[in-house]
Amino acid sequence: MVDFKTISIRGRIAYGIMCAESYALTKFPNREWRPLFQVLWEISRDDVYWDEWASEVIDRLPEMVLSDDPRDYEDTDPEVLGQCRALYQGMPEAFNRILSSIVDIEEADAYTVVEGYGAAALESLQDVIDVMQAEGVELPDPAPVAAMKFEDDGRGGPFDTRSLSSIL
Repeated sequence: MVDFKTISIRGRIAYGIMCAESYALTKFPNREWRPLFQVLWEISRDDVYWDEWASEVIDRLPEMVLSDDPRDYEDTDPEVLGQCRALYQGMPEAFNRILSSIVDIEEADAYTVVEGYGAAALESLQDVIDVMQAEGVELPDPAPVAAMKFEDDGRGGPFDTRSLSSIL
């Protein structure tokens, strides 16, 4: 297994998204996942502000769009809301935990300097891996993200999603 301490924050997010794709395709292979994962994979681009990305993803979390409290989704585009609600029908809570943990990887050091190897982000990635294992879903090969080294500020640079995504 790859030592995720050596992988950038963006690489950890990418691996989390790869896990989410694996989970989605394993549990509900016939659903149209592309719209959700297009938003998730936006983190790969250089011109994306991470806090805006996190906000877009949070608007699509199952806990938000399936909430009984309309304030949780009042700012979400009605079309996006409808797509996500249909997508998440019958989806186990584990999927929400995976998506929330992906956001947590980004949020761990969002407004500060990444200390050490980014322990909080690493813990959130471990949460994703733990859910996958508990649900009996095969983990994706981490080799494609291994080259995304934890250097400079630890956040990592943009990357091409084509070799990482099973859905796009």
